[in-house]
Amino acid sequence: MLVFTALFFPAIITVCIYEHLMKTRLSVKSTVYLYVAGNIAVNCICAVVKKYLFKTADMSLGWDMTPSAALNYMIIAVPSAILIAFFAVLLKKNVKVTKE
Repeated sequence: MLVFTALFFPAIITVCIYEHLMKTRLSVKSTVYLYVAGNIAVNCICAVVKKYLFKTADMSLGWDMTPSAALNYMIIAVPSAILIAFFAVLLKKNVKVTKE
């Protein structure tokens, strides 16, 4: 259960912060897209930090992790989720994609 929480909860934070900063409700489709993109980004950031900063990337998360390992993962994941939400808002407000 700790693995599920550690891997999938921080992306919910990303979606909530994004909606709050944009002051709008997302459609179901947009929410799912943002959640999936946020989840992939958060877990990639955590993997990179664990590999290059802590040198613990070779340790498997397994089917269940110890509470201390889950806490360490969440200490990386929650700030990453917050930063990804701010980055997504900046991209949405400042980048315009057009099709010619």
